[in-house]
Amino acid sequence: MPEKTSRFILILEAALIGFPLSGLAVWGSIILIIEAIKFRYGISIAIGVLAFLGLLAIGSAWRLFIIYLSKGIKELKSQSFGWWALILTGVLILIASLISNVLPPSPEYSRMWNFRAIFDAAIFGSPMLIPIIHLAIERYFRNTPS
Repeated sequence: MPEKTSRFILILEAALIGFPLSGLAVWGSIILIIEAIKFRYGISIAIGVLAFLGLLAIGSAWRLFIIYLSKGIKELKSQSFGWWALILTGVLILIASLISNVLPPSPEYSRMWNFRAIFDAAIFGSPMLIPIIHLAIERYFRNTPS
């Protein structure tokens, strides 16, 4: 597929999936981080740290998306692997949430039940994998023009 077509599809994915989910994720993460700072107990701090890592992953994905759209495939390929590692951290949190959602439920009103009730909400970020995978395919499988 030509790079111009791929860019157009990526813009559609960003508009239909990325913007709405990023907005919800940022809003929810900020609330969870504020709660972690305010209450400072184990489960709250763990959720706050995971929310912060999720924000880093979203920011990294948007950074790479903007670089690809504005400067092209050569500049995307020249970006540090650290940006991709941040995105991978967010993907691992999402996978952990999916696994947690499939496991048998914890005893009601226990600390683990409380943690999983909040943590399982990360599953709503799974559609974000579509533009992220698209961007990764562009980065790692597209041949750069000479």
